Amino acid sequence: MLGSPYTCFDAENYGTLLVVDPEEEFHPEEIEKLQIDIKEKGLSLLLFADWYDTEVMDRVNFYDENTQQWWRPVTGGSNIPALNDLLEPFGIAFGDRVFDGNIRIGIWICVRPLYPCFPTDVNNFFVL
Repeated sequence: MLGSPYTCFDAENYGTLLVVDPEEEFHPEEIEKLQIDIKEKGLSLLLFADWYDTEVMDRVNFYDENTQQWWRPVTGGSNIPALNDLLEPFGIAFGDRVFDGNIRIGIWICVRPLYPCFPTDVNNFFVL
């Protein structure tokens, strides 16, 4: 687990960078470094992202008994706008459509877990 900015690791020591459920923004310096790491140093990037939809976020307001206030999520399950900033140099973009249900891949069916699981869609994907 990387406990520092993405500018603070040497990509030559790793084969793949896993980014799991990011909620923070990517700083321009991090985006630039990761772009170099991927394009020039051969680093692979594997993303695990959850849903993002402003209409859904509006519907999941909740009342916090501790603060005695209504809260609205700042981001969805993942910060898709920040991921799109990171992926833009590669021609990849996630969308804001939220899906619910079972996924069928060949003969396998992935049944939705008991907890809410809302994947997002991929809007753009260009092979470099």
